[in-house]
Amino acid sequence: MIIRKLNKKDKGVFSKESYEIGQLIYTFNPQYIEQPTRTSIQHEGMHFEDEVGRYLNHNCLPNTDIVSDGRGIHLVALDVIRKDDELTFDYNRTESKLTNPFYCGCHGLLIRGKDG
Repeated sequence: MIIRKLNKKDKGVFSKESYEIGQLIYTFNPQYIEQPTRTSIQHEGMHFEDEVGRYLNHNCLPNTDIVSDGRGIHLVALDVIRKDDELTFDYNRTESKLTNPFYCGCHGLLIRGKDG
C-alpha cells in the first residue's frame, strides 16, 4: 500500500498490487484511544489510530472491510482490487458517531456514523 495526495489537503491509501475478494490486505497496528478523532477507526466498540488506517477514506460502496480474528484487526478485500485502486471502507458501518460528519463525494449522503 502507498499513501498518496488526493488534492492539496487530503490523502488516500492506494494498492500497490491486486487482491481477490476476501484476501487480507493489511493488519492494523492499533493504538487504542479513549475518544474518537477525525482519523480514528472504531472496531468492536473501541477506537484506535493506525499509521495507515488514518488515511483510509470513505466510500458508500467500499472495496474493503475491517474484520478481526484472534490474531488482530485486518483490512480485507470486499471486491476485486487492482493495482493503483484507492482502498476505501464505509464509515457508516464501523463508526457509531463521527466526530466530523460530512457529505460524501460518492452519493452526496450525510456520513455521520450508524448511530448518528
